[in-house]
Amino acid sequence: LLTKKYGTPIEHIQLGYHDYAKDIKKRGLPKWQVRDSASMERMKAHGLDEHKSSYTEDLFKITGREPETFEGYLDNKTCMRPGLQFP
Repeated sequence: LLTKKYGTPIEHIQLGYHDYAKDIKKRGLPKWQVRDSASMERMKAHGLDEHKSSYTEDLFKITGREPETFEGYLDNKTCMRPGLQFP
C-alpha cells in the first residue's frame, strides 16, 4: 500500500522486541515510552490488533466519527503535520 501511494518501493523490516527498543531508545524517548512502544509493537507482531475483540466503540463515542482506514490516513495529506503536507 505504501509503495502504491508513494510510487517508490517501500519494504517492511520486522525487528525483534529488543532491536526495536534499542532503535527507538536512540531517539531520546523516556524509558517508559521505549518499553511501552516496544510492547505495543510486540502485540501487533502477534496479531493482537487484528482481533475484533481488541476494538471498542470508544473512538466513535468520543469523536462521533468512525475510525479511518490506513489508506484513508495516507490520503489525509495534513495528518500529524499541521500546516505541512506529505508528498
